[in-house]
Amino acid sequence: MLQQLTAGHAFFTEHFVNKRVIYFYKEKHEIKQFSIYMVKTNFMHLCGMKYRGGAASFYHDIQNKTFKYVPTSLLHLRNGK
Repeated sequence: MLQQLTAGHAFFTEHFVNKRVIYFYKEKHEIKQFSIYMVKTNFMHLCGMKYRGGAASFYHDIQNKTFKYVPTSLLHLRNGK
C-alpha cells in the first residue's frame, strides 16, 4: 500500500497541487462546469482514507517518508463517510 500511496502522492503533487481543476458535465441538454482549487490536504480525501493525524500529516508523512502504516492509523471511508 505504501508504494501506491507514494506514487499517487508524486503524481498528485506534480499535476494537481496549487492548480485549479475544472470539471465539465452535462445536465439534461446543458453543459455545466465547476472548479476546485487543489491543495495538499485534498490528497487524503481523494485516496478515500482518514488518517488519525489529519490530512496535512497524511500528505507530509508520505512526502517525508515517515508514514507508518498501522491498521488503526487509517480508516477506510465508505461512501464518503
